[in-house]
Amino acid sequence: MYSEIGYYNSKDDPRGNNARIRNSEIRWLFEYERELGQDLTGSFQYYAEQRLDQSAFSAGLPEGVRVPDKTRHLLSMRLTKLTMMQNLRLSLFAFWSPSDEDFYLRPSVEYQIDDNWSVSGGGNLLEGNYHSTFFGQFENNSNVYLSGKYSF
Repeated sequence: MYSEIGYYNSKDDPRGNNARIRNSEIRWLFEYERELGQDLTGSFQYYAEQRLDQSAFSAGLPEGVRVPDKTRHLLSMRLTKLTMMQNLRLSLFAFWSPSDEDFYLRPSVEYQIDDNWSVSGGGNLLEGNYHSTFFGQFENNSNVYLSGKYSF
């Protein structure tokens, strides 16, 4: 288990009324990782950013722009399963922000053919309800990939 708390001091905009400059914030991070079964590992994180002066920040936004929540929440999870004498790795990495209403999924599979060769594939799926959120702005960049690697 791991936790961290921090304070971000915005020296460029001390009053917090310029929407283009990051406002001062309190940030939290909590993480938990454990073995869930034989060759199955799971890790979970909760991250939050709480803007300290929401009213000044909201007043500085242009007309028609979505006002983000005062606290941005981000949950992440990684599941990793090793199988076939640990030559096959299955992994799912997921981010979800309930406050931004967006997510990012990254499934992958990797197979170690021998000591030199491996192949892998996976994808990146980004989606969001708003083009102004962190993952929502990249929703047109979802992709799949295949790769081969030779190590010596």
